[in-house]
Amino acid sequence: MYTKTVKRGGESKDLLGLIAFGSLITNIFQLVSKRSLEKQHDALRAYVAELKRHYEIMKVRERQVYNENLELKRASEGLIAINNRLLGNLIEANIKLKSSKPATILRRRRAIPKTRGGPK
Repeated sequence: MYTKTVKRGGESKDLLGLIAFGSLITNIFQLVSKRSLEKQHDALRAYVAELKRHYEIMKVRERQVYNENLELKRASEGLIAINNRLLGNLIEANIKLKSSKPATILRRRRAIPKTRGGPK
């Protein structure tokens, strides 16, 4: 005898529908995530541009500080040279002063003040 078997197509259709629904939900989440990522990416680009601007400003300031440092170093070297020259002049003048003094120095006795009422 011939018997007819009936396929149960409902379960496979339900499974395919569930997979399609899951895929749809996943696609929606991906779109939302993509928009969020684009916003974050734009914010990061703006932040990077700001950091680059600050970096350029800091490079200019670094160059200014470097030049000021060089000027101060040159001024310091000039002052050291003047100081050394003055020290040499002082030593030379001190030597001349010592050579011009007589060899013997006469010492004076200190005068003793007279007190009232004492012996005169």
